[in-house]
Amino acid sequence: MRVEYSSRALSDVRAIFAYTYGRNPTAARRVKVYIKQAATKLGDMPGKSVTLKQRPGVSRIVLTRYPYALYYATEADTVVILHIRTVPENYQKQRIFKSSFHAALNTFPKVRHFAA
Repeated sequence: MRVEYSSRALSDVRAIFAYTYGRNPTAARRVKVYIKQAATKLGDMPGKSVTLKQRPGVSRIVLTRYPYALYYATEADTVVILHIRTVPENYQKQRIFKSSFHAALNTFPKVRHFAA
C-alpha cells in the first residue's frame, strides 16, 4: 500500500524535528527517520494496530523507540497518516514492558509537549 501524510501530520513531523533539533540535532534526524520507517511499515501491514472506538476508521500505532503514536486511516490502496502525537511516558513504558523484557530496560527521554 502507498503511504501519504496529511498536512497536519507533516506539520507534526516538522514540529517534532524542530523541537528535538534544538536539543540534539543527531537525535532529531534519527526520530524523523524512525517515524518515516514506521509509516512505511504501516503500508505493508496496515491492520497491525488498534482501531479507535471513538473514531471509526482511524487506527493508532504506538512507536516503541520514541514516545509518539501515529494515527492513520486506510483508504483503498493508501494509508493516510493523519496525526502524530506524543504518548505519556508511563503508557509507553508499560507497552514496551509487555512486548519484551529487554525493551523495557531501555530508557526513554522525558515526554515534553510542544506546540504544533
